[in-house]
Amino acid sequence: MLSKWRCSVKFNPKFSRFSNIRTDKSPQEITLEDFLREVRSDSHKVTCDFLRTSKDSDKAKKKKNNLPCVTLSAICKGGHGRKNMSSYSSLIQLDFDLSENKHLADRTAKFFAHFNLSRSPHVVSVFESPSGGLKAIVLSEAKNFHEHKLGFEAAQMWATELGLKGDPAVSDPSRAFFLSHDPCAHMATNIELLDSEIEGSEYDEDSGRHYRALPFVPLPIAEVKENLLFEPARPFNTKPSGKTSSDYPGRSQSEEVELAKSALQAIPKQKYPGWIRVCAAVWDAVGESDGTSLLQEWSYEPEGTENSYDAKYRNKLDDVGAGTLFQMAQDNGWSQPGKRKLAPTVDVDAILANAAKRVAKQKKEVPAESVELPSITAQPKKSAAQILDELDFSNEEALIARAKEARDQVFVLPGIAVRGQATVIYAAPNSGKTLLTLRLLHDQSEAGGLKDLNIYYCNFDDDFIGANEKAEYVKHLDNIKMLDNQKASPEIILAVMTQAIEDGSAGGMCLVLDTIIRFVSDCDRNTQREFNKQVQLFLGAQGTIIALGHTNKHKDASGLSVYGGTADIRNCFSQSAILELETEKDAEDRRVRFKNDKLRGMAKESTCYKYCHGDNKSWTQRVNTIERVEENEAREHMKQLSALQQRDADKGIIDFMVKQLTDGPKSFTVLERAELSIPNSGSKSDRTRVLNLYSTENANQEMQIWGKSKGQNGGWNYYLNDTLWEVEDLLS
Repeated sequence: MLSKWRCSVKFNPKFSRFSNIRTDKSPQEITLEDFLREVRSDSHKVTCDFLRTSKDSDKAKKKKNNLPCVTLSAICKGGHGRKNMSSYSSLIQLDFDLSENKHLADRTAKFFAHFNLSRSPHVVSVFESPSGGLKAIVLSEAKNFHEHKLGFEAAQMWATELGLKGDPAVSDPSRAFFLSHDPCAHMATNIELLDSEIEGSEYDEDSGRHYRALPFVPLPIAEVKENLLFEPARPFNTKPSGKTSSDYPGRSQSEEVELAKSALQAIPKQKYPGWIRVCAAVWDAVGESDGTSLLQEWSYEPEGTENSYDAKYRNKLDDVGAGTLFQMAQDNGWSQPGKRKLAPTVDVDAILANAAKRVAKQKKEVPAESVELPSITAQPKKSAAQILDELDFSNEEALIARAKEARDQVFVLPGIAVRGQATVIYAAPNSGKTLLTLRLLHDQSEAGGLKDLNIYYCNFDDDFIGANEKAEYVKHLDNIKMLDNQKASPEIILAVMTQAIEDGSAGGMCLVLDTIIRFVSDCDRNTQREFNKQVQLFLGAQGTIIALGHTNKHKDASGLSVYGGTADIRNCFSQSAILELETEKDAEDRRVRFKNDKLRGMAKESTCYKYCHGDNKSWTQRVNTIERVEENEAREHMKQLSALQQRDADKGIIDFMVKQLTDGPKSFTVLERAELSIPNSGSKSDRTRVLNLYSTENANQEMQIWGKSKGQNGGWNYYLNDTLWEVEDLLS
């Protein structure tokens, strides 16, 4: 019997990791899984955020060169040159730079490209490059360094069909591959688990089973296209680099030359760096002979470079393709000759005539009795007021229809998150946000209050074992579903949101995003804007979202937690809450409070819970200790905690007073003025406050350290309260 297992037990090749691209000559071996774990982590977040936003190219280049890098295709002994390569990994890198794929600057286009690549069975991983483009890792059928070039060319041609132009310079198997930051990095590791030995499998001693990697064989282009969920954006030039028209069906060589000539004429005079790029692009488009003729006719040779085309061709830039020529031309107002443009005015008669032809064709192809021909008449243009009036639903008929569709507003998380709204909960790491969220969802579902709501918990912040524990906890509840974080990805969830809006199923869904940083950067306002648009559309379709995020590592002036990242997510969501720890961080018995700092509708201002966080307890044991705390009890606890915290803050002054009183009672004046130069013993005003606060007049027994009585002259005398404290305890 065969079964699919998503893991990286056997398909986890090794290659070399260098601490930087220039000086490291003693690389370490790293596995693909560890490499991608580092990409998903925040190790290189600061550098990559700078590279993706910086306008200073020189500074960006220096920072990029300080990033660690790998030789993805090989293990190297020494530097990352070809002479140092030893074993071959069969992995190929594809690099889709923004300079050659300008449509990727649009976040939506980049998302679709990322998603299409990740659906391809021969793509092992896809993630955002340090500079904002895309990187893909492909498993090739190449078995050695000699076959690597062929595998790379096949991968490049396949990527072209997806509308992506790869950088040809990365065809070198020793080429350095910079590490990046992308918490949504995709990794596909399909492994076939076999119950008995089958030819071609490998025996694993640790598990006592046999494994065989599923083949990552490139699909035929037609089949690849059928598997795409989205129509790929295509760059202008899709001819493989270095091919002439005779090698590639389509335009003839003379047509290619005319097209290149038209584009070249639109490009203004260039200084040497730009000129040499134009030369390389023209030669790549039409070849050396025709390209040189066009360049001579163009005649924009910088001073000192006259009649040097032959030498420049022999040393031309390998990383510049024909797409650069057309892109530079388009940047200067050029458009492809013969390419259809939208007319400034619409020819309504022509449109109606074409529509009539299509209807007539349908009438011939389908039996007449089954065809109802639509009426084809020109629609008059609507005024702005008419468009807005049609969007108005403040009328009896529309309100009745909406009332039938509306779903009851009930709590999904008691007092915190309401159905049909988007709620974001911020908490410090390891404060129990996942623990509490799952327990509250579990209890609400078990009580029967969420029968027609399917809750999809997107747990992308957990390891394999942790995810299993949480799935085990909710397995008996039909409407809470834990999504497999080895199969699902944030990209898939975002695509599902769009699908749910279109097919009308959003109203029956609650998506729990744990954590939100896996779906959208907490500092990039552009990605947040696109994400927030999708959230609003999902809410408009009566969907529900609960997102868990992290608080800032720095607290405010009052010592309270503040949300992490920018305010855009919080401002967009219906409600926002912060989970505040109301005990010491290392306390075994914890109390936490959900404080809603952005309220809407039914949500309460705050709710309090307690649970046991002992290190010797499993996650399941911890979640079962959660209890709701009544507000009076919570207030009393906070009052006690505040008093103890104040006592800790006053410890230096208290210790000084206790030492003074061990010799016997002393007057207020003596205690106030004695040895003021001793560090941490307090000023006169501090001592006065402490003497009054920690006397037996304080109602809190924990705060009663000394007693006081009136002296003969009417002043106060102080003495240790021996009935409550031993001196050793006070000074410990």
